[in-house]
Amino acid sequence: MSRFLYQPHHIEFLDSCCGEMPLEEVSSLFEFAFGRRLTKTAIKSIAKRNGIIVEHKGSYSRPLKYSDEQIEWIKNAYRKMTPKQMCEPFNKRFGTNEKWNQLRAFIHNHGINSGRTGRFEKGQVSWNKGKKGWKAGGRSAETRFKKGQVPSNHKPVGSERISKDGYIEVKTAEPNVWNLKHRLVWIEHHGSEPEMLRFRDGNPLNCDISNLVEVSRSDHAIMNKLHIRELPEEVEPAVRNLVGVVRATKKAKERVNNAP
Repeated sequence: MSRFLYQPHHIEFLDSCCGEMPLEEVSSLFEFAFGRRLTKTAIKSIAKRNGIIVEHKGSYSRPLKYSDEQIEWIKNAYRKMTPKQMCEPFNKRFGTNEKWNQLRAFIHNHGINSGRTGRFEKGQVSWNKGKKGWKAGGRSAETRFKKGQVPSNHKPVGSERISKDGYIEVKTAEPNVWNLKHRLVWIEHHGSEPEMLRFRDGNPLNCDISNLVEVSRSDHAIMNKLHIRELPEEVEPAVRNLVGVVRATKKAKERVNNAP
């Protein structure tokens, strides 16, 4: 089918009809005059391109569903109730059979404001004033924890567990204070907090004092970088010397880089 080309007389015809009658009638008249049926969308598109007003001032508008008295009742009731709460008294008052969502839709569509902010206003009394505690109802009183009751998974002070990082932790205080076991063993034997501890055999579960070696944080970082996990007694001096050399080299490079 070849494309229909609108001629000046077509545009003039639409200009004379649009705005004076509904678009359905404009379409019918256009078909009668020119043998071509136009959809509402086509008419609006042509009108927009040619600056033609299509609004029909005398077009049908749906009357309000509720009477003035009913609308006034809805406005007043909405200040105190939700649409769901309003439904039953509204139907009882006016002998209707409205659903609560119909009232809600009317309120929304007509911009009716409840005036409620959702905040406590000055002087307003809360609903739970004077009430002590909260009662959930049901069997909650039977199943809730009683005062002094200990949960089944409670661990006493002195209990041990393996942390997610693979170290042994010891519970040192209630309700839930845990500390690393190898640090506690070191403090017990030396009386002071170590800076960093390493395991001679590389096994973090072996917390015997003979397996623990104190190192500085910087040396610990260097050992990790060099992938040194174990510190056997026979090679410990050599490892410490190697770490010392790496540390000294790093400082020398920093001095050279920072020199003016």
